[in-house]
Amino acid sequence: MKRQIYLLFLLFCTIVSAQEYQFRVRQISIKDGLPNNYVRAVMQDRNGFIWMATNSITARFDGYQIKEIYEDEDLPPLTLSEDKHGKIWINHFNKALYANPKQILNIYDPSTDSITSFDKNYKNIAPFKTTDMVALFKGANKSIYIITKDYSLYKFDGVFSKLMDLPDWMFDIKHFYNYFNLVSQNDHFWIKTNQENYLWRVGTQGNIEKVIVPEVFDQMMLDEKNALWGLNFKSRRIYREIGNGRFETIKLDVNGHFNNNIITWSIDCKRQWIWCATQNYLNVFDFKGKLIGKYDINTNPKFKISYLTLMIDDNGNAWLGSSHGAFIISLTRNKFTNYLDDAIKDIRDILVDEDDKVFVAQDLSII
Repeated sequence: MKRQIYLLFLLFCTIVSAQEYQFRVRQISIKDGLPNNYVRAVMQDRNGFIWMATNSITARFDGYQIKEIYEDEDLPPLTLSEDKHGKIWINHFNKALYANPKQILNIYDPSTDSITSFDKNYKNIAPFKTTDMVALFKGANKSIYIITKDYSLYKFDGVFSKLMDLPDWMFDIKHFYNYFNLVSQNDHFWIKTNQENYLWRVGTQGNIEKVIVPEVFDQMMLDEKNALWGLNFKSRRIYREIGNGRFETIKLDVNGHFNNNIITWSIDCKRQWIWCATQNYLNVFDFKGKLIGKYDINTNPKFKISYLTLMIDDNGNAWLGSSHGAFIISLTRNKFTNYLDDAIKDIRDILVDEDDKVFVAQDLSII
């Protein structure tokens, strides 16, 4: 017998490869009690419950059971927000109905398990009615921002306060619902009004600054650390604000992985991951743009899934709302990874020295 030694220069604590990660996927659909398979929006509240706006009604998932929130409305819920009191704002705005007075906003109170209209709930304190609203946005620290038809910007953080009158020249009503977006960041706002490579940075004192960005931001969001992120669908570049109107470019490693544009995305700052869903795959990148995981949910050739929304919960799980229910997806490191060539068999011994070098001993028969 002859012993052959293989020396592997590996440091276990620093090894990262796509093969070391695996996806765990659970689907929630009407078979599990979901009222409708078409999930438009997903939100996690302060108690950890997951709220889903389906094509019929809103549902709350506690990890075991689904509770349906019944509303006597014709329009399906579109967005969900939680305010500082823990109440859930269920928004039925239809963007195509700007001139139509049928705009619905209901408030659900979990403490009383009751739902009332916005106009009734805040009749004595709100300076406007639901039909005066044209946009509603979630802000930091459970604040909610509302823009009314006269271009007034309001903040709700337990009470309603008017922040400013936005100039009408900032708005292109023809393209308002296609392109307009607002995110709040400390003492100012970022506002996107069109498909141009600039944003408006608006201070709460009314000062407005035009900020040139590297590309058109087709979507923008704030991460949990309150940094602004922007995404350009065509170039598949992501931009992260690093201060003073400057942005860091993250070029996604998409060679051979994408064959169409990103549909929805989300940021996980704790793990420094970027989740991106295309029509075919769910891809996970690190903050340098390197692909670390890829999953094909369209495993059934009989139907094609359309992705609608993506949310990362407090435990790092991705919730993907789709046309076929909600998918709960986690990406974890494999417990075991094979670092040896497949031709190496009959391993007899393994030794790790003080420098973390790994020695593998293999016995070979001599004829």
